[in-house]
Amino acid sequence: MFNLLIILFTIAIMLERGERMIENKLSEVMGRKRLKISDVVNMTGLARNTVTELYHGRAKQVHFETLDKLCIALDCRLDEILDHVSEEKTEPKE
Repeated sequence: MFNLLIILFTIAIMLERGERMIENKLSEVMGRKRLKISDVVNMTGLARNTVTELYHGRAKQVHFETLDKLCIALDCRLDEILDHVSEEKTEPKE
């Protein structure tokens, strides 16, 4: 739980700076399971706008409760939905 708090705090700082170090893979998970946004909305009870923003990678923040509902509904781990990308991976190779 402590590691998750550190990751979320780091995300908030990086978003303020305009940096993207978190890879959102919700659309990939939904695609593998052949789920539409409306399916996930019905499965989780989340607002359609919330799921849509996450699906398209436009969400600026995510609540713990939202992540929990997605993990339960999609029967997956958090690291299947969000991935922390290290700086080495984001820098172009020469």
